[in-house]
Amino acid sequence: TPLPLGEIPATTDAVAHAFYPAGNMVMQLPDSYPDTACADLFPERGPPTWSPWRLLIVTIVQTVEGLTARQAADAVGPPAH
Repeated sequence: TPLPLGEIPATTDAVAHAFYPAGNMVMQLPDSYPDTACADLFPERGPPTWSPWRLLIVTIVQTVEGLTARQAADAVGPPAH
């Protein structure tokens, strides 16, 4: 089961769309990789997990910023429960 995304703060949404009126690759990831397309990747038992597109963001942040895996995971924050 994927973890819910939660609501994006209005200020964050406004700033992102001010800089990228047509969106950008990162803003489009949830639509490009919907949870339903990846349903087979989610465990049937156990706690919910991150969606594949969220893990892709961690990888992008890690590469762009030259971070270790732990630093990149910490940079995007803990998974919501």
